[in-house]
Formats: sequence, structure tokens, C-alpha cells
Amino acid sequence: MAGVLYGTTSQGGVGKRAEGTVFSITPQGTEKVLWTFKKKGDGSGPLGGLTNIGDILYGTTPIGGAKKQGCVFSVQLNGKKKATEAVVYSFAENANDGSEPYSDLLVSGQNLYGTTLYGGASGGYGIVFEVTQGGQETILHSFSGKTDGYAPYGGLVQLDGVLYGTTSSGGPSEDGTVFALTP
Repeated sequence: MAGVLYGTTSQGGVGKRAEGTVFSITPQGTEKVLWTFKKKGDGSGPLGGLTNIGDILYGTTPIGGAKKQGCVFSVQLNGKKKATEAVVYSFAENANDGSEPYSDLLVSGQNLYGTTLYGGASGGYGIVFEVTQGGQETILHSFSGKTDGYAPYGGLVQLDGVLYGTTSSGGPSEDGTVFALTP
């Protein structure tokens, strides 16, 4: 809807097991909770913002999902009907596919790109990933915890087909890195 803003809260929502929300707010200040996370496989505690493709909002949660290590989720805006949520991809504990995504997703073409704080094939230092709207994940980079850094909290930006981001630690001075990656 034109002029409507969308966002997330990491806590609260409707019901006893409220674990964060996806909400909308109009320029006049009318707020509506579109989805309340219940930590029943649908994620919990979203910290990043939302990205949209058409009338579908995409985001991440660092907790929950089917494998309890965070997820990429979608919320389908259904006009005046109630919005519906679906888990697009669940990250797994102690797996090479990453865990605990904290940031927004970047849309390029029809795919989503993001980072996870932990996990990956190189010792659990985080990853950069691509996920399709259908839930197919591709790991673009596993951080080694050395010169390439580790623990990427932030999201990604894209310029001329190159993804850029930061890590919070590692690198030559152990104070983090700025990285560039061509998918």
C-alpha cells in the first residue's frame, strides 16, 4: 500500500508467546500488527528490517526456525485479509550453512542476499549467503576468522554487481573488515 511503512520488533506482539512482530504503520500513525512470531518453527526476535518483492516482505530472525538457529521468513500481504507468514529457509546448528542472521536482506534480481553471525565451513565465523524465494540456499563465502574477518552483523549493499559488507572482528588489526564479493 502506498505510503505505508513496514518494520519489525524483536519482542512483543499478540498473545502469550509473543516473540516479536512484523507491523505496518500509516503516515497518520495507525499501526497494525501483521504477524506475531510464536517461536514454533516460525522464528523469533527479528532484529533486521524488511525487504519487499512485490507484496511479499522478507526478513530474518536470529532465533527459531525449524532448526532453531534462525531463519529467512516471508510475510505475504493479502490486502484486507490477514497477512500470512512462511519460513523460506531455516539455518541449522553446527552446520556449514550458517546460523543466527541479524541483518536485513538485500534483493538482487529475484534472489535475497544476507549474512549470518556464526556458522560456515571454516570454523563457524559466519557466512554470506544467497537464498531464492523458493528456499534454495547457496553459500557465497564462509569467513575464516583470519584476514577476511568474522562475525558479520551488518547487511550487504550492492554496487555494479559486487556485494559489500563488514565484519565486526578479525582482519589484520582484529577490529573487523570491509569486504567485497562478486556472486
